Amino acid sequence: MESVTTAVGDKMDDVVCKVQDAVEDDLKSIGEAVEGVQSAIKGEGGDLGEAIGEVAEAVVKGAIDVRDIVEEDRVELEGELREAMDAMVADVQDSVEEDLEKMRDLATGTDEKEEETEKTEDE
Repeated sequence: MESVTTAVGDKMDDVVCKVQDAVEDDLKSIGEAVEGVQSAIKGEGGDLGEAIGEVAEAVVKGAIDVRDIVEEDRVELEGELREAMDAMVADVQDSVEEDLEKMRDLATGTDEKEEETEKTEDE
């Protein structure tokens, strides 16, 4: 279970860092686009409609960037979780098999070492 927790924790840390970087870049783009709107309003050049369109594009890009990051990391996390769960299941299977062998040995009064010794002596 610890491997699952570690995989999730590591992936969440990674997602947070990627999202922070993307949001910082997107906020910079939004700020630049807003400056274009302000320049157009002041009559310093540029088309107001086009400048407003650039702001809208920058805002939408921010949401798309975050969605893409989360989706990409979700797919990666699914693979990591599957591997961790497979390892957990294998460990449980091994443990159960060992316990069943011990119970069998207790019930029959023998153990595998005695059986192997007998097989070797018979040969």
